[in-house]
Amino acid sequence: MVHGDYKVLAKYTYPPVVKMMGGAENMEATVKKAMAGMKAQGVSFNNVTFGEPTKIVKKGNELQSTIAQHLEMQIKESKLVNTSTLVAISTDNGVSWTFVDTSNKDMETIRKILPNLSSSITIPPAQPPVKVN
Repeated sequence: MVHGDYKVLAKYTYPPVVKMMGGAENMEATVKKAMAGMKAQGVSFNNVTFGEPTKIVKKGNELQSTIAQHLEMQIKESKLVNTSTLVAISTDNGVSWTFVDTSNKDMETIRKILPNLSSSITIPPAQPPVKVN
């Protein structure tokens, strides 16, 4: 997302989410349009870093974990870091992983997107962005 490569974003997004968005091409176009709108309002994404993944749990044919994503944003003259939680899912025993960003979603919505989500997986409450110098 930081580099504007929305094909890669779609590739690593949990396939049912891509399908809900009308397929990879539609997802790419939707994200590109949203990003252009944000850029027009003075918002840009400068960097993304990740925390350590939580313990991997097995649920059915899936391996599941969470990982914190720290997204550095520039909003006009302010630099902010927004932390959100990604749910990581592998259906091939950890060879490859896809992700669902849980930001701006309550647990009911997350469970609709991820009906197989293990009850061992916890999503920390959303935190407001932190202003940095």
